[in-house]
Amino acid sequence: MTGDRSVPPSSDEELAQRYGPPTSPRRRILVAVVSVIAVLGVGWVVWAATDSSDQPVNAELQSYDVTGDTTTEVTLVLDRRGNERLECEVYAQAEDHSTVGELVIHVPPGDPGRLRITDTITTQRRAVNGVLRECTTTAD
Repeated sequence: MTGDRSVPPSSDEELAQRYGPPTSPRRRILVAVVSVIAVLGVGWVVWAATDSSDQPVNAELQSYDVTGDTTTEVTLVLDRRGNERLECEVYAQAEDHSTVGELVIHVPPGDPGRLRITDTITTQRRAVNGVLRECTTTAD
């Protein structure tokens, strides 16, 4: 016996009982809105990644060391794309998050590439960390 395993077509009512009612217009609208938000989110991520990639310098705080009650040493790693003069603003914070010392590090013009710079922030009282605020190019 070969057996015919065809299933007779179900009625709409049986399908609704088994799988739930057909998709409502509200659900379609919700799916459309979520899809638009997802596309916009991906677009923003791509824009943010490409917008920051053409900056003249990429800077990060590599480390800090609280070396005393009135000094904090910071080490920056800079990736300079041109030969521009740079200014990097750093600061030190106390345990209560107040700023207890600030320093502008001047980096003279030079060849493009990776630089490692260490400098000391003089503080009013003991700091608990060092923070890089920003690095920008400056006019000569």
